[in-house]
Parts: sequence; C-alpha cells; structure tokens
Amino acid sequence: MALRWPRPARYDGRSVIPTRARLAALALLVSQALAVAGGQTPPARQAASLTVVSPGGLASLPVAAVGDREMIALGDLASLFQIAIREDAAAGGVTLSCKGRTVALTQGQNVVSVSGKLVSLAYPVAREGRRWLVPIDFLNRAVAPACETRVDVRSRSRLVVVGDARVPRIEVTVDGTVGAARVVFDLTPRAAHSVTQESNRLLVRFDTDAIDAALPAVAVPGLVQAVRVIDVANLMTIDLGPRFGTYRTSAQSTAAGGERFVVEIVAAATESLPLTDLAVPPPPPPPPAAVPGAAPTIIVIDPGHGGDDAGARGPAGTAEKDVTISVARRLKSAIEARLGVRVLLTRGDDRAVEPDGRTALANNNRATMLVSLHANASLRPDARGAIVYYLDAGAEAPDRPAPPGAILPTLGGGSREIAAVPWELAQLRFVPLSATLATMISDELKSRVEVGVRPVEQAPLRVLVGANMPAALVELGFLSNAEQEQQLVSEAYQGRLVQAMVEALTRFRASLDQAHPAAPAFAPAGPDGRVP
Repeated sequence: MALRWPRPARYDGRSVIPTRARLAALALLVSQALAVAGGQTPPARQAASLTVVSPGGLASLPVAAVGDREMIALGDLASLFQIAIREDAAAGGVTLSCKGRTVALTQGQNVVSVSGKLVSLAYPVAREGRRWLVPIDFLNRAVAPACETRVDVRSRSRLVVVGDARVPRIEVTVDGTVGAARVVFDLTPRAAHSVTQESNRLLVRFDTDAIDAALPAVAVPGLVQAVRVIDVANLMTIDLGPRFGTYRTSAQSTAAGGERFVVEIVAAATESLPLTDLAVPPPPPPPPAAVPGAAPTIIVIDPGHGGDDAGARGPAGTAEKDVTISVARRLKSAIEARLGVRVLLTRGDDRAVEPDGRTALANNNRATMLVSLHANASLRPDARGAIVYYLDAGAEAPDRPAPPGAILPTLGGGSREIAAVPWELAQLRFVPLSATLATMISDELKSRVEVGVRPVEQAPLRVLVGANMPAALVELGFLSNAEQEQQLVSEAYQGRLVQAMVEALTRFRASLDQAHPAAPAFAPAGPDGRVP
C-alpha cells in the first residue's frame, strides 16, 4: 500500500498543521500499511453507495472505503446478480457461480479466474471478518462475463448500468445575457423528453431508466438559479429566477445517435405590470380572451386527479390518476413532435391540483386549447367505452350581462381598458368551438378504440367552466370494467388513445386555419390601447 501524505498548505503566517494532528495521521497510515503487509484488511468505513440501474428498476449497492480504496461486498452482489457464493476456508479463497460460469478469488490477490481466464483487478481481494470485499471494477471485469450481461460502471455519477437499461449521458451547459438564458442538454444517446412549468421551476422529464448528468455550477442572475437532478430515474429541474417571463424549447440530432435539446428562458417584458390589485380570488379572472378561431399556439393537457385524490380505481387497484398522467405525458410528446407547438401539463407528477387551478394555468399561459383527461367508473361493471364532454352551462347563463372593463395605467402615460370576463362565463363564447373539438376527438377515438353509446355529451364540469379557450374533457374508458382496466394500463392501448387525440387536434387546428387564415393567436391592442 502506497503511503499518501497530503501536501500541507503553504505557510502564510497565520496557520500551521498542529504537530499532534500530523503525528496521529502518520500513525494511522503506518498502521494501515502494516496491516496490509501482514495480510490483514484495515477497518472499512462506509462510503457513498452506488446506484445499480437495470430495466427492472433501481437498487442501492453499499460501498466500503478501505484506506483510499473503494470496495464492495460479495454478499451484496449475490442478491443483485443472483450469484451463488461458496467459501473454501482451507485454500483461503471463495468461488462464485453465475449461469454455469465460475469466478475464483483468493484473499490478497488482484487476479481472479473467470471460467479459467485470468483477469486483473485494480486492487487485491480483501476480507474483513466474514465479509469478502472486491474493488468496484470487479463488476465489469468479472461479473459481466460470468453472468453474461452488460455492466457499465460510471464512476462520475456513481451509477452501475446493467443490461439494456436506458441511461443516456447528459452534459448540461448554461449561458445567457441580460434578457435571455439558454440551458443546453447534450444527450448521448437521444431520449424522449418533456418540459413543464411548476411554480418557479421547470421540470425536465426524460423517458429513461436513469440519467447520468454532468451539471454546471454557473447560473444566469435573475433567470436561472440552478440546474439539479431531482430524481436519478428521470427528472431534472431548472430553478428559475425572479425575472423569468416565458420559455421555449428546440431540439436537433447530433452525431452518434445523440441529440441537443435546448431550453431558452426569456425575461419578462419590462413594460408588463403586476395585476395583483385586480385579482379576485378564488378563482382569479381569466386574462384577456383569445380570439375564437385563432390557430392554437399553446395547448394545455390536464391529467385528472393526483396526490391524495386518486380518482376512480379499477378491480385490480389501478388508480385513475396514474392512467391520466401516463397518457398525458405520451400525448404531450406526440403533439410537440407532430404540431411543433408548446404543450403544458397542469401537473407533471403525482400531486393534487384544484380544478380552478388547472383552468387558471391554461388561462394564465394564454393557451388556445385545453384537453382534460379522466377515466370513468360505473356501478355497472359492464359499462365501457370512451366519452368526450364539452360544457353544458345551462340555458340562462348566456343572458347574463358582461361586467365593465378594468382600467390600467400605461408606462407612457394615459390608460388602457381590458375586457374582464367572469370566471363562470369564460367558456360560453367558445362552446361552439368546444363542441367541434369534442366531436373531432370522438370521431378519431371511434376509429381506434371502443367508445360509449353516446360518445359526445355535454355536462357542467368545473374544469371547463372557466376555460377561456376551446376545451373538452375526455373519459378514456371505464376503469370499473375489469377488461378495460387492463387495456387502459397497456402501452399499446394508450398509444391508440394518443394517436386518436393527436389526429383530432391536427384536424381541429387545420379547420381553424381555414376559417380564420389571418387571425392572430391573440387580439392585439389598437392604437387607443383597447383590445378589440
């Protein structure tokens, strides 16, 4: 064992290494060297564990630090890789068996035999009491060939990738100016991804078994505070600064099957004014209305339920909240790829969101389409089929007078009037378009999956009431039906649901473009500051 003495810092007249501490450290190193020379293993201490990633999930692999060497216990490997261990006390060695192949080890030797082939290791095999310890490279140099599986040890990220697990390497860089910032994700190989906004952060989710990310320490003041890994399985976050206004994404293929994925973060316009004095919670009034017939530029997908609200449950225990978030993520990726528009999810993970909060997210982001996803339930176990709803606000609601507009000061002097729309009246002017949207979704579903006896219906649904854009709610099927429960959790069935909705949204957008070819996404202010 090589003795390593840390070089002391240059003496600056203020501090020195105490003599007693130096002597204690030297004594410890000498005792460890003597122990190794005598065939004994120095006491091991716990080190940061490794994460083993396989197609079946994640597992933790404990690591022991022996001096300056990181070692793993054979007993921990046995449970992870289904390895049988047989100790030969007389020979001072141990034999491992995996899939008919054997690995022979001897204490104090850094050479092991893998089915008769000699393989060298970084450090000698050690023993601590009844525990056998091997260096980390034993995984890829001995376990991989013996168990006939791919093992990739990634020291930087403390990951061990086994088999066909999807673990892209992700290099993240951040740069920016006063008004904008760019967060660049270089993925090798490429992986499906999505970005959603949650409060003061962006959630970047990857369709992977784990992520191997190299993160920058740099930030862009006011726009990007940090980029972090939240869940090693698939989730990163971009922590936003107080000057954040909006974001957009783009992606392009790179060499060797990789991809460069860019999140551009734009500062809020300096002339925008806070409207806190006008808020009337709950719920807040919608922003100025979109023009009926404008081509969608932002689509909001609402995965129903979440958190403590599991929604309906099937006979096998499938929760509605899990079905809706799974379909929503697939739908978001498919829409972005097909239509090239921005798609937001009202929830990107398992958390509760109030119905008005879901609609408010669509309104506040000036979305031009809202699709809410749910799974149905019935006391009749044979009830089945998808149903699409649009708002039934009642016969008297349209006769209610609209309130007067609100007057806001402008930075250049003077004032500007904006239209104020009560929450419960926001959807009324869009009901005809919502009916068209619901019918198109139902027609596309009908050609791919089973639909209900009445595939399009109206209902006074809270999530649709305040929507200031065309909106529909899709009941994907009946979880209470045992057969349909199995369909709703299958990738193939979810794929057909997604395909149908993407086709419907494509048709709906095309119909709007034909009816209003020159209509802007939102009505601009006129010369007098009024919104038409």
